Amino acid sequence: PFELSHHVELGQFAQQQGRLHQAEQAYQQVLEIDKKNITALFGLAMLHWERARSTELSDIRKRELKQTQRYLKQLFAIAPEHVQAKRLQQRVDAFER
Repeated sequence: PFELSHHVELGQFAQQQGRLHQAEQAYQQVLEIDKKNITALFGLAMLHWERARSTELSDIRKRELKQTQRYLKQLFAIAPEHVQAKRLQQRVDAFER
């Protein structure tokens, strides 16, 4: 549906502009309609990864990394060969060491 693609694009645009809260809301709206939307799942994984990397507070970093892993797990259940998600997973794994 058009509305779904509009929310996906809104999420991507907001994320590119650094408006992570707005991007998160748009992606969540997509997932309410389509729980298996790969673009929204990857967008949310990236969003939480960006938050994890940008904070100095370990509690927030841990929470954001957990969310990153959560969305990657959902994404891999649908698209196990998603190249960008595999790259992100490698970065997260290296970051957590």
